[in-house]
Amino acid sequence: MKPLYSIILIFGLLLSYTSVQAQTSIDRIFGQLKKTQNYDGASVPGWVIKLGILAISVQEDDQAKQLLDIGTKIKNIRVATTTLDLKKYNTQAIVRNFAKNITSEYGFAEYVSVKKEDSHLKIIVQEVEDTIQHLVILNEDKGNITMVHLKTNLTYNDLKNVSFNKLKNDIQEVNTITN
Repeated sequence: MKPLYSIILIFGLLLSYTSVQAQTSIDRIFGQLKKTQNYDGASVPGWVIKLGILAISVQEDDQAKQLLDIGTKIKNIRVATTTLDLKKYNTQAIVRNFAKNITSEYGFAEYVSVKKEDSHLKIIVQEVEDTIQHLVILNEDKGNITMVHLKTNLTYNDLKNVSFNKLKNDIQEVNTITN
């Protein structure tokens, strides 16, 4: 029985080490973006997200409850954006290298990569046992680089139950009422 506990402990330590290393890699990328001249960024803790969802949830319907359930599983959101001179920097290569750095070393997988004219979007996810631990969205559009990082405990079932079109319509309705 003792060897079983040892194996479980070692496995748990390895998973937490991988998550910490992934966070460090993402922190490095945010640090690089912060050093640019036109940097703008923000970090929102999970409890603020939950309060925001409660404020938006005007109705007590199933959609609002599902959204609140998702909100409670988001630990943190960080957003960074910067604009670089295309004559000096190859922003497409910068985003490609950011994505490559995250996926090659820390167990992330690129889920979506979209190229449309001058815009490039990449969605990169780190999963641990069917739970999304880190979700990173990288976008490059004509010298503008945006990075969004969600630290979560979401599952795919959490996401598939939410109608984002209904959410968008509800937010527009609230905006119309307040204006």
